[in-house]
Amino acid sequence: MLYRLRYIFILIVFLFLTNCPTGPHIKINKTMEELETALQEDPNDPIAYYNMGLGYTAKNQYENALEYFRKALELEPHFSDAYFAIYCVEFAKDKKLYKKAFEDEEHDPETQKKINEVRSYLDYAIVYNPFFDWKLSTILLERRPYSDNPFTQMLIDRVYDGFVQFRLGNYEKAVEKFDYLIEKTPEFRSAYLFRGIAQAQLQKYEEAIKDFQFLINKLEEYNKEKVIPIYLNPAELYYLIGFAYLNQENLYNAEKTFKKVITENMGFYMAHFQLSNIYKKRGDYAEALKELDATIIAKPDDPIFHFSKGVCLNTMDRDWEALQEYMKAISINPNYPKSYYTLAIVSESIKNNEKALENYQKFIDKAPKSLSSFIERAQIKIDSLQNEQTLQKN
Repeated sequence: MLYRLRYIFILIVFLFLTNCPTGPHIKINKTMEELETALQEDPNDPIAYYNMGLGYTAKNQYENALEYFRKALELEPHFSDAYFAIYCVEFAKDKKLYKKAFEDEEHDPETQKKINEVRSYLDYAIVYNPFFDWKLSTILLERRPYSDNPFTQMLIDRVYDGFVQFRLGNYEKAVEKFDYLIEKTPEFRSAYLFRGIAQAQLQKYEEAIKDFQFLINKLEEYNKEKVIPIYLNPAELYYLIGFAYLNQENLYNAEKTFKKVITENMGFYMAHFQLSNIYKKRGDYAEALKELDATIIAKPDDPIFHFSKGVCLNTMDRDWEALQEYMKAISINPNYPKSYYTLAIVSESIKNNEKALENYQKFIDKAPKSLSSFIERAQIKIDSLQNEQTLQKN
């Protein structure tokens, strides 16, 4: 999924990787001691683990960084920044592997397996939130490439200037550079893609949508001319547009666009999931459930999808079925706290107070402080159920 979108990104990164000295270009505003203190104060916070990973990345301690990024994903399975961080760090620590990823010759099975594994992290980052912050990719970017061919060097300079600003997180400057690149070299289609993403980072979603739609129109022209598109397909671009509409809270256009994604690619599981969320917001739980079923068929090993299906079934008063979905979510990822809270609610509703107590406590033990209001409710529920048990004994 999103293979072409990932491919165009890593191809551009590779252009700037040649002859790179090692050393990341990221800055952390806090000391490692401050990051460790923040983690100790909230040991269930995925962001605290992610920040620790950034701290170790800045110190070139890549194995430690990967450990913390992976722990962040255990606590928040759709954490795009953490997926992207793993992608960047895995290739930063093994530049030879990174170069092999772009070689035409066949690799031994173990090498190819590792390349595919690392690339998959970028796929997940894009599909869970295509407008995540790309700054960490600066650890793969060093010096400007040079060519003896004046025309090639001119193109390199134009491309390099835009992508350097993009990957530094200077999205306004990136847009300016991409504007110039498109003006001078309009056939460089990927500039529209990354200008659109930069516009989305600036919350200029209408401008982003224009760029993505432009690329779709060009792909349609290619199809009419019987030319095979090289980098992108309409499903991926429609997904970017749908995500932009979601960020505008334009659910009507988001729904229409995600349906276009599914028309192009029935197995695009996150488009089904986005539609399920739209239908839940409208109170159409029957349609939401259909989309969740389609999501889980395509990707059955995601705890958030089973958790969401459980919530939908709960709302439809199908508690026993909801209980099964929450238990499935926990079996896939026992560190995802929300499943315990909803499982406790269902257990209480079917009069299994012992299980309710057990799962409210597990939620409290595993929840980050960002869920403090739910932690307080869970504690109130525990106190109430325990008091009820005491009265029954007396």
